[in-house]
Amino acid sequence: MSTIQITHLTFAYPGQDNLFTNQNLTFDSGWKLGLTGRNGRGKTTLLNLIRGKLSGQGSITMPLTPLYFPQPVKDPTKEAWVVATEASTAELWEIQRELSLMHVDDDLLYRPYESLSGGEQTKVLLAATFASQTGFPLLDEPTNHLDIRGRDQIAVYLKQAQQGFIAISHDRHFLDVATDHTLTIEKQQLVLTQGNYSAYAQAKQLKDQSEYAEQAKLRRDIDRLKQTAASKRQWSHSREADKYGNPHKKGSGAVYDTGFIGARSARVMQKAKNLEHRMDKAITDKESLLQNVEFVDPLTR
Repeated sequence: MSTIQITHLTFAYPGQDNLFTNQNLTFDSGWKLGLTGRNGRGKTTLLNLIRGKLSGQGSITMPLTPLYFPQPVKDPTKEAWVVATEASTAELWEIQRELSLMHVDDDLLYRPYESLSGGEQTKVLLAATFASQTGFPLLDEPTNHLDIRGRDQIAVYLKQAQQGFIAISHDRHFLDVATDHTLTIEKQQLVLTQGNYSAYAQAKQLKDQSEYAEQAKLRRDIDRLKQTAASKRQWSHSREADKYGNPHKKGSGAVYDTGFIGARSARVMQKAKNLEHRMDKAITDKESLLQNVEFVDPLTR
């Protein structure tokens, strides 16, 4: 097996925030990766970066030929076997072999491609993708147009495939059956988990619970610091009033040295301001640690 390496990857579309920021990732081409993340996080963009259709900062080392699914179909009026062989470097018999592994009758290859159902078209193009067994498939929503039975067929087919792949899907059951690693895009980061989607979801739930507890503690600390800072400001303002107030203490009959009072008030005022600054810095430091726990769109089934 070969190693695919992503090094210091940063990418953003013009005028938009980064989708990825300084990401490093190494994975084996034999792994069956499920690619997940919130809509708009950059799943299809990542596939296009891997296949060289887009470029960003950093580098991607791809020793195998990326095989993108779904392939464009130039002429859907042609018979399906013509479309399949045009979309692949494999021989027709190899495409027929893959359809057989999907438990699909290859008679559909001799019908016009446009006459096939959406699910049948998907299976023909998947067979063309995996037939050569030499590249690295990048599957963008392979479960589109498939009913539940068709999804189950393809999930088992991919699980038994001889080569690794990356597959984007919103079908949790499909990913659980077909994949052995999960790659998730979270807040400009690529998070790799060993295991299928359920393994990732379980690990994320534990991580989220820990983060929620930490966030709650930080918020309590910030509230306490803000209350302390407010008290220090009130004290500071009262010392400022002392500095400019009546030099005669009411009811004592004593006359105070206004110069002494001014110097003492200035020292107290500076001490109060220093405390304010420390409180404000502590609040800023705590707030910088607050992070929104990443929410991943729930998958179907």
